[in-house]
Formats: sequence, structure tokens, C-alpha cells
Amino acid sequence: MTKKRKILIFNRCYIPGYKAGGPIRSIANLVDRLADEFDFYIITRDRDSGDSGPYDTIAKEEWNQQGSARVFYIPPNKISLMAIIRLIRVVEPDVIYLNSFFDPWFTQKVLASRRLGLFGNIRVVLAPRGEFSRGALELKATKKWWFLKIVQFVGLYRGVVWQASTVREAEEIREGFPSSYVNQMIIARNIAPVVLDKFNHTKQMQKDNCGKILRVCFLSRISPIKNLRYNQIWCLNS
Repeated sequence: MTKKRKILIFNRCYIPGYKAGGPIRSIANLVDRLADEFDFYIITRDRDSGDSGPYDTIAKEEWNQQGSARVFYIPPNKISLMAIIRLIRVVEPDVIYLNSFFDPWFTQKVLASRRLGLFGNIRVVLAPRGEFSRGALELKATKKWWFLKIVQFVGLYRGVVWQASTVREAEEIREGFPSSYVNQMIIARNIAPVVLDKFNHTKQMQKDNCGKILRVCFLSRISPIKNLRYNQIWCLNS
């Protein structure tokens, strides 16, 4: 029997959290779909986005079985460079998967330890999750501009494999970062939940909407990037 390869995922929030939006579900769907082919390990904070206290349903600073993945929940004040290096060495992954470009905890510290040669030649895949869209870059624009200049100078992201969800996101990444740093790009759509993949809803949509007013459900975090105010105006005027 072939030994399954290990994928170590870093993300700021994970199940049972939900307030951080899409990346949580994208990672959970990835684990559900590919658990037969890969062993998934996830390192995340011990609390949901914006919460001051930890979850009361998990064991902190140890591995928890969460669905098909093993998840390590760590308090924010314990996310040190040495803690990250120690966890990487414990897991010994084949691939490290990062889910933010700007995250100071679970991207910059991981890449800093990689740049220092502290965990060997492990392939690193980075998904910016829309952080290079024009709307996202306009938020705290000056701070992000200086950060981009600094990391380009020190080569923090050199050699990283980039993952975009769409062709458009790939273009945005290349526009926002020099091409010499983005020479390895994978375009892979987010994986939908198994239950949605099996649900044929085309005929039901045609039946429900034929000759009726359009009904729209906006399912997302309330964030300036989502442009919810414009969407509301557009729907009301359409």
C-alpha cells in the first residue's frame, strides 16, 4: 500500500470557526474530497475571527481530530517562529499550504523560517485568497505598498508556488507582484462541498424563477471588498 503524502495547512481560522468566511469552507471541502489520497494536518488559532477567547470544544496546543484532518489549535500569544518550526518538524510534511499573502502569523513567520533554512526543502504553496484584487489592495494601501517593497527586497516569497482560484486572480497576482517572483502559478478552482456537487438544481431554478421577481441571497462576510452596498443598489434598480 502506497504511503499517503502529508499536506500541512496554515490558516488563521478553521472549524469550528466560521466568521473568517470562505477560506475555512474551501479548506474543509479540500480535506473532505482528498482525504483518501492525502493526510491533512492543519495549524490554526484556538479562536474564531474577532473573538477574544478560545473555543470551548477543542483541546489547545495539541492535535485534535476534526473530520478527516488533524488540527492543532494554538493561542495567538504562542505563535512564535520556534513554535512553527517545531510543528513543521513534527509533521514532516511533503507540502506546506499557506492561505494568505499578508498574514503575519501563518504566512510571514512560515516563510521567514523557510528563508533561514530551518525546515529543509519542503515545497510551499501559497493561495492569496483574493488579497491582490484591486479592492483588497486599496484597503490600507500605503502599508501594503511598503510591505510589498520590503518582501521583494529580502526575497521572502521567492520559490513559492502560487495558487489562484481563477484566471483573473492569477492576472491580479502578477500585476501586484513582480513576475520574477511569480514564475510558478497553478490555477485551481475552489472545491465545492460533496452535497452541492451531487445536487442538480437547474430545472428547479427554471421552475422557481420563470416569470417571477429575482430573489438573491448574498452569503458572505460583511466586508468592503464584497461591495455589498453596490450589489444592493443594483438589485433594487434591476
